[in-house]
Amino acid sequence: NTVDVPTDCPQRDERLGWTGDAQVFVRTSTFLTQSAPFWAKWLQDLEDSQDEFGHIPPTAPTTNPIRIGDGGPAWADAAVIVPWNLYLAYGDRRILSERYGMMKRFVDSLTAEALDEIRAHPACTPWGGFGDWLALDGSGRTEGGTPKDLIGTAFYAHSARLLSQTAAALGKTEDAKTYAALFEHVRAAFQRRFVTADGLVAGGTQTCYVLALAFDLLPENAISTALDWLTRDILQRDTHLSTGFVGTSHLPFVLSRYGRSDLAYDLLFQKTWPSWLYAVTQGATTIWERWDGWTHDKGFQDPNMNSFNHYAYGAIGDWLYRVVDGIDTDPQQPGYKRILLRPQPGPGLTWVRARLDSPYGPIISAWQIADG
Repeated sequence: NTVDVPTDCPQRDERLGWTGDAQVFVRTSTFLTQSAPFWAKWLQDLEDSQDEFGHIPPTAPTTNPIRIGDGGPAWADAAVIVPWNLYLAYGDRRILSERYGMMKRFVDSLTAEALDEIRAHPACTPWGGFGDWLALDGSGRTEGGTPKDLIGTAFYAHSARLLSQTAAALGKTEDAKTYAALFEHVRAAFQRRFVTADGLVAGGTQTCYVLALAFDLLPENAISTALDWLTRDILQRDTHLSTGFVGTSHLPFVLSRYGRSDLAYDLLFQKTWPSWLYAVTQGATTIWERWDGWTHDKGFQDPNMNSFNHYAYGAIGDWLYRVVDGIDTDPQQPGYKRILLRPQPGPGLTWVRARLDSPYGPIISAWQIADG
């Protein structure tokens, strides 16, 4: 999937550079190989595909048969998320300076089209994006599930904050202040529209809570409530996730951040579907597009759109490296100039060893559990 374009799959008639898949997987890719040149090339494709309004399409190059100018929440945001993650992994400011214009035009287009700081507001954006694609709660396919304007506003805030941090890294002080203030405005709008006084998040899906927690969109007094409802939903499903392309990559990080790495480990080692290991128990050697691409009770999910070689859910690799192995970079000194080494052991593993060949040389993390 990473030959010339980050394709969704290599084996069927799509094979397109889907932006949503790319932003989900980019950080994982930097652990697997020296991928900076590959992504730098694709970011040129992405900027070439940006229209005069600042929109980013769902695929780059823009060969998408759906022919949508705006890729929508979590897809179009690749314009900001991919450069920022490459900067964290490699510490090369050129990737930010070369794409700063694209990043800024994109975030400004969100501001121009938002209604009361709500992106993908149903009153002005009937389509609203792909939703939490292929989630098991209906998101992205039917009514219900994670609201598209919630996803849109969450990623609007996230992209504004990343753009502020990008501006600061490039010494653009005024822009850094402008977009930091925008993040706060959108964060306040998110709370007004989607968060109740007692800390519940509209929609109530796992992804609703995951995005609110991952992007720091909740008031301080609502965090514990949100975490309680997220963990409750997981446990009520007999320790299964229900997230799709949007929520899955953030889910284990949120659990670990708030002291529930044990539950993230339980999800990782779950062998009944939906889970990463269910496919492995069925003989899979590549990541499936759908959690239920094939199941014992239903057979094949959808013969017309069902890939057994999609990389998006492989974004769990990022959590394996940064949390289980504990190899991370200080965002103030990116590219592992200053290493943050903080593994979080958990149930299911008795030892781990990992190596990352960073720009400053090899980093090795190893731990084992013995005698309790």
